[in-house]
Amino acid sequence: MALFDDNGMRASQKSKMYQSFQESDVLYDKNNSVHVIDGGFLLRKVLWERGETYSVICEKYVAYIERNYGKNCSIVFDGYANTKLSTKSALQSRRYRVRASAEVIFDGSTAVTVTQAEFMRSNEIKCD
Repeated sequence: MALFDDNGMRASQKSKMYQSFQESDVLYDKNNSVHVIDGGFLLRKVLWERGETYSVICEKYVAYIERNYGKNCSIVFDGYANTKLSTKSALQSRRYRVRASAEVIFDGSTAVTVTQAEFMRSNEIKCD
């Protein structure tokens, strides 16, 4: 398949790669295991509502992680110093042309004023 089409670089299909893995029925002790969790996955896994404070939302994420993975884990957010050289830049460019969120600067007591979907579309998420 060609890397480019009429709209630019083609988007990858991660679902195709996921389908190549076989499901495992091995039982493990989540409290004696180490998990490395993709931050982008995690951000979309926990649901929150407009009007909640960022502190409450943070507590929801911590509770989700402890419930599903235990306390011995690391969250990794992949970032790129030069986004123009990133393989993700073409897809991000297409997304931001269609829709983008305003920049949000907040602390723990700030109430969320946008939907979760709008918040996730922001190019940058900054915290005091």
